[in-house]
Amino acid sequence: MLFTTTIKLIDYVFLSFFLIVIFVSNANCQQTLVANIPNIPNIPSIPNIASAASVASSERSLGQTIKYPIVGNNPFPLIMGVELEKVNQALLLAKELTKRCECDRALQDYGVESLAQLLKSEVNINLFDGRTSTLGLPWMSENKKRETVNTYFLKNQDWLWAGVIQAPFTGKGNVIFLNHYFFSPTKSVSLALEQRSIILIHESVHQFGNKDDNHFGGSKRLTNLITKACLPNLKIN
Repeated sequence: MLFTTTIKLIDYVFLSFFLIVIFVSNANCQQTLVANIPNIPNIPSIPNIASAASVASSERSLGQTIKYPIVGNNPFPLIMGVELEKVNQALLLAKELTKRCECDRALQDYGVESLAQLLKSEVNINLFDGRTSTLGLPWMSENKKRETVNTYFLKNQDWLWAGVIQAPFTGKGNVIFLNHYFFSPTKSVSLALEQRSIILIHESVHQFGNKDDNHFGGSKRLTNLITKACLPNLKIN
């Protein structure tokens, strides 16, 4: 989901995937012949919050001029160590999944010609750890203080698994921030890597496809469209 700014997501497929899926070449991509993957719980949808244009308009109406980005002391926390390995493995799997035609073209009916072409996220370049990010968001918290990525992520960590913050608020293009669940999933732990891969595919649609969840009928529907095409035997409850 686009942070218009916030995104939330689900996660899905890897080590077990390569053991049970057989591929066959077909033109420039591949088609799945066999796939058997266990059920993964569904994810709740999350609301759009505010677009850059609407935020600017609202601030002008209040006679305010706020200069973004509001960075704080650590706006783009680096992902390192074991957690860096988790992200790299998930990116690798996401790229493998989108080599298959049915996965790559999952969103063609919605104006996204290729998911593979959107998977351009680079760790610690435009993909960061949101759990400690002090980057300011374009709204105030309940205590009238500027909301930041880390404060918003912390109080919404049960449902907000990742988010894309738009370029006007980052100063460096659309950026993916990962939340607690991405690194330490509490559901379907045996499929943690798989879940992370789906999260990254979903977020790439916002980051480089520049389409928000509403374009697909909501965050849940976008995830379902990706999962159905990329993991055809995966059941989402």
